[in-house]
Amino acid sequence: MQASEMTALERGDEAIRRRAEGHRGSRALPGPIGEAVAAYEEALAAQPDNLEVRVKLLRALYFQGEFTLSEALDQHAFFERALDVASEGMAQLAGGLAYADASEKNHPRLVEHLSDQPEAAGIYFWSAVYWGLWCRQGGNFEAARRGVANKIRDYSELVIALDDKYENAGGHRVLGRLHTEAPRIPLITGWVDRDVAISELERAVEGAPNDLRAHLFLTEALLKFDARRHDEAMDRLQWLVQQSPNS
Repeated sequence: MQASEMTALERGDEAIRRRAEGHRGSRALPGPIGEAVAAYEEALAAQPDNLEVRVKLLRALYFQGEFTLSEALDQHAFFERALDVASEGMAQLAGGLAYADASEKNHPRLVEHLSDQPEAAGIYFWSAVYWGLWCRQGGNFEAARRGVANKIRDYSELVIALDDKYENAGGHRVLGRLHTEAPRIPLITGWVDRDVAISELERAVEGAPNDLRAHLFLTEALLKFDARRHDEAMDRLQWLVQQSPNS
């Protein structure tokens, strides 16, 4: 099919399949993923309520931001933009609900409300991911002021409740990583638990045994927080060195 005959969504899907062409190490050429992002943005502009397109755009933006941008300042603004795309999706899903806040007390009702929305897990997953990336660039003080850790926790727990297999057990992976990296600050992030970090990352590995990120994150958590499992962690690290990266 000629490119001129494709819909914007089809052009995005075709371009994203080429996202790794010509890569050098962990850096990708900006052209293919840029085409995908532009096509998905066009598709979303034509169908702003289409959550499938929105999730595809969020996934494409992640690849673009992580593997083609190099300047921290550029990435920070980029992730702010991606958060806007995700926030619009959450607002659409919530539809004015009084219990739309994703905090733990609202999870049961919110999960019930979202159970017939197949893209809900994707919207909340990428929201959690982008807040994590934003925090990496935004600094601890600003992250604490905006309650970023709470957002990541609430969104990833909601993803687990909706679909714990989504994006290679991504809810468990993000939640485990949060409990690994977030500082424990009284009255702000006192709930951070290093044992939860390990248990959630173990669930991530169990749910997606071929995902090397989950294995790496679990290995790092074991080395940091459980001296009794040091030998196991070193065995895991040796195993990781021998693996090929995920395609």
